Amino acid sequence: MPTGAPTFTPGPTEQYKAYLDNLQNYYDQAAKATGLTQDDIRKLFTEEAIAVKVKDKVTADIANVTSADQLKVRHILVDTQDQANDVLKAIQGGESFASLARAVSKDTGSSSSGGELGWHIRYTYLPEFEDAIWNKDTKVGQILGPVKTQDGYHVIQVEARAVRPISDTDKQNSANNEY
Repeated sequence: MPTGAPTFTPGPTEQYKAYLDNLQNYYDQAAKATGLTQDDIRKLFTEEAIAVKVKDKVTADIANVTSADQLKVRHILVDTQDQANDVLKAIQGGESFASLARAVSKDTGSSSSGGELGWHIRYTYLPEFEDAIWNKDTKVGQILGPVKTQDGYHVIQVEARAVRPISDTDKQNSANNEY
């Protein structure tokens, strides 16, 4: 039974020309869609490749880490600095942190549990929040705030600090962290 007519197999020169044609077609379509030049696109790809390599190198040992310094934190989130100052005054006047969190915090996830956020490793929260709780001068039990973030104003209490086992979720979050 015949196998059909033989087909042309491109050699290295033809394959390279097809590659260059496809590459130019890609750049032309990308330029049309985004307005970026070929050099801009190459820079973006180079930066992304470098970022991936650095992230892979930095996070390579995360799977082997079993424990880390962690903080147990609670907070009250409000819309304005004046509201946060009122919360601070109330706490200083003897009001219960947990009761205030239940009554005024706009963080519905933690307010029902008295503002408790639980134990977490570094780089779990927004940068401003992180800077406040991980500051070398911050003491366990201390009330911090107001701390302004994109979410509003926080009144924060660091309840405890300890080296604790790292959960798989914390490992994954740490490896995926973007800031």
